[in-house]
This record gives sequence, structure tokens and C-alpha cells, in this order.
Amino acid sequence: MTGFVAAAIIIIKQNMVDISINDDVSSLIKSEKFNNPVKIKNENIPEININKTEIKNITSGRLYNEIKNRFPEYKITYYKNIKNSELIEKIYDSLSDNMPAICAFAVDNEVDYCVVTEMDIPEDKITIKTPSGYTETYTIQDFLCAARFENYENMEFYLKLRFAVGLFTKNTVYILEKPGESE
Repeated sequence: MTGFVAAAIIIIKQNMVDISINDDVSSLIKSEKFNNPVKIKNENIPEININKTEIKNITSGRLYNEIKNRFPEYKITYYKNIKNSELIEKIYDSLSDNMPAICAFAVDNEVDYCVVTEMDIPEDKITIKTPSGYTETYTIQDFLCAARFENYENMEFYLKLRFAVGLFTKNTVYILEKPGESE
């Protein structure tokens, strides 16, 4: 019984996080700041080699460590459970600096990640590269659903618990900065 109560409390806590991050982005989309499409050059798209069988077990912190190990020359800033509007703004700013944004993401009903390579807010398009090497374009709302893992159909209970205890996080982005840029 105690385990059931603890699981219920954890899931309620996650539902509260879900509500707090799911803000309306319509005013952000209309902002002049986002009038110009942004895109990174192919040579700036990082390849992060994580064994596909490990993906279901990769936590947000472990992905951070993998990115940090793969790109030691960059400063990596990790944002988790941020509002939709913050996620869009951080990705846009990163792409504006010709730097990729790596996001926790639901791909093909799996907990995974993607590299955001393009964003055209007036045209309602966000382009990503998946770990499998595919390039896909989403609407902003579809992208946000994937970043919140809402498009993961029939998610296993143990994965839901991993989100609830913070091993996996939603609306998570890893921003790479060249040394000296943030100083």
C-alpha cells in the first residue's frame, strides 16, 4: 500500500510540472524577434553516438554527460522542465548563433533526443535530425508535444515513473556555446 501511495504522489507531482510547463506560445509566435527563419550549417550538427539499446535507460543527466564528453570544447547549458515559450526562445537563440540545440524528445514512441537544426516560426516549422539520421519537420505544436512526450502513445508505466522522479525530463534542451561567448 505504501508503494502505491508513493507512486500516486509522484505522478501527481509530475502532473503539476506538466501543467506549469504547458504555457501558450501564440504571443511568442507573433513577436517580431522571431520573424526571421534560423538554420545552422551542417558542420555544426553534432553526432552523439548512444547505443540505441541504451536509449530507454538514458537519463537527462546521462545525456548531458554524453554531450559534455563528446564536445569538451563547448560550454553546455542544460534546461529542464521549462515552459514551452522558454524552450522555443532558447532554441531560436541558439540557432541564431549558428549553434545546435539538443532536445529530449519522443521519437517513434521511444524516449530519445533530437538535434534542432532549423526554425521558421512564421511558417510554423521546426526541423530536427533524429539519432537515426532522419530529418523531420514538425509544426511548433507537434514539436512541443514531442518535447513534452505527449505524443508517446501507451507509454509504459515504468517510464512514466522515471519522468515523475526526474530521471527523464520534459521540455529539456541542451545548449552548446563556443568558449568565451557567454562571458
